[in-house]
Amino acid sequence: MQLYEELAARGLIAQVTNEDEIREMINAGKATFYIGFDCTADSLTAGHFMALTLMKRLQMAGNRPIALIGGGTGMIGDPSGRSDLRTMMTKETIAHNCECFKKQMSRFIEFGDRLEEGSSKALMVNNADWLMDLNYIEFIRELSIPCRANGIVLSVDNYVPTEYTAHYDRAEQGIVADYVIVMGYDEHYAGSPEAGSVASIDFVEEGIERTVEQVPAHKVINAVPFYTRIWETKGAELGSQAVGMAAAEEYVRAHNIALEWDEETCQNYGEYTEDGSLFQVWLEDERSIEVKLNIMEKYQIGGVAGWRLGFEKPEIWDVIGVYLNR
Repeated sequence: MQLYEELAARGLIAQVTNEDEIREMINAGKATFYIGFDCTADSLTAGHFMALTLMKRLQMAGNRPIALIGGGTGMIGDPSGRSDLRTMMTKETIAHNCECFKKQMSRFIEFGDRLEEGSSKALMVNNADWLMDLNYIEFIRELSIPCRANGIVLSVDNYVPTEYTAHYDRAEQGIVADYVIVMGYDEHYAGSPEAGSVASIDFVEEGIERTVEQVPAHKVINAVPFYTRIWETKGAELGSQAVGMAAAEEYVRAHNIALEWDEETCQNYGEYTEDGSLFQVWLEDERSIEVKLNIMEKYQIGGVAGWRLGFEKPEIWDVIGVYLNR
């Protein structure tokens, strides 16, 4: 059995085009391939083991690996469509993590300094080398021209302003885009070190206030959460799940959770214990959304958005309708 057939027999090939040509290249040791690694921590994990094993096996057969490190893509949030965000990291942290990855990979993979004809030595490349020089604002500026020519509204989504997102240049966004949207949620997310609200009122107001300092208020839109996060703390372990509004209220009813209005977050809060675990919920509902809309009216911003569609209760649109008709 040759290498390609071995990989197929082990279930390591899910989909392939031009299979005959690829089989021939791999079996002859003439393929160049890459595997991507996100540098979200300073160490490889057990989850990387299969990829590294595959890379090593292909290299042993004469094929040439490229380890693609996501130093550039690590500067953005998680693109997987989840309601929570990847923890934002500084450039220095990402560069440090990339170096740690390379040092650890070198124990398994033989690396060279450059691609050489006939060599199977691996090459490590960092997509920050070409992504970090791209000018995002220039792209938005150029995109705005055909959008306006074709009657298309151009908006740009932004995290709540922090030191990690200062380079987003919201002031320039406010000049070239029709709207600048503040994603006013994920204050506490799946990887948070502590349980908490997904959008407390101070968090929401700070996001709006800091944005209107840079962008004309009529161009600012604040996005509110249509979801709630249910937290479980057991000893030193913390976990959570994001659910829609109706599901969250059903969870509260099913577990007989007594809710109390929390003035600090401006949300209904409840908790209970079971089998040694503490369960907590800061509910997003009509009342919490209304308080957020009142803050938006205070700053006279351009409008409201929500994340994510389908997680809201029908009653939420009545609350939003009142805000829009004021």
